[in-house]
Amino acid sequence: MTETEPMDSIAGRRRTMALRRAMGTTAALATGPYDPCGAWADALFDHPETPDGLLFSSRHNPDETCIALFERKDIVLTRQRSISLPDMLADVGRLLDRHGKSVFGAP
Repeated sequence: MTETEPMDSIAGRRRTMALRRAMGTTAALATGPYDPCGAWADALFDHPETPDGLLFSSRHNPDETCIALFERKDIVLTRQRSISLPDMLADVGRLLDRHGKSVFGAP
């Protein structure tokens, strides 16, 4: 993945699905018990190609792609831009609504 490639691109999702097929995994990896997921993460962390992390389908919303970054000494993250929380309230509200969640609990 490059910094110019959108993580939610259709091509990116197709690559993720192709990788799952090649590895012999299914969405069950993201929806099953945590122990096998942890074992996969450990194996990927220890892989000779030292990936920075992995993309995976959200357990609670399989249409969303999540990212997990491994804690490596040489990983560098560069901030592209900042958005203040007050400027994001509408987006946060839509996200909470989509998942049936609330900051304040049930009305």
